[in-house]
Amino acid sequence: MSELLILKSCIVLLISFILTFHSAKCEKQDLYGNSDDVCILDGTNLKHTLLNQSSMWLVEYYSSWCGTCHEFAPIYKKLAQDISEWSYVLNVGVVDCSEKVNLENCRNMSITSTPTLRVN
Repeated sequence: MSELLILKSCIVLLISFILTFHSAKCEKQDLYGNSDDVCILDGTNLKHTLLNQSSMWLVEYYSSWCGTCHEFAPIYKKLAQDISEWSYVLNVGVVDCSEKVNLENCRNMSITSTPTLRVN
């Protein structure tokens, strides 16, 4: 009887672990926010923003689920912070290619892997 109880406990723990791991992996995590010195671009403002500026843009195309993108984000944020006063020459932006609204723009820019940096 105690073996059955141990087996049930192990199964419950295993299911709990799987559910916890699965939900942690599936949660969307925004890498960039309004408090960062980056312009968050998307399908609604990307072309207008990049084409109607006299300064250049450094744009990171990333995916919110990408491990390398998560590792790169603090470096890119620091770069954006360090050059924030250069906005008359260079602006820093980001596009989340995992968002449905951005898929067409990412395809048009030939983004095949993330993170990808482009100067526009």
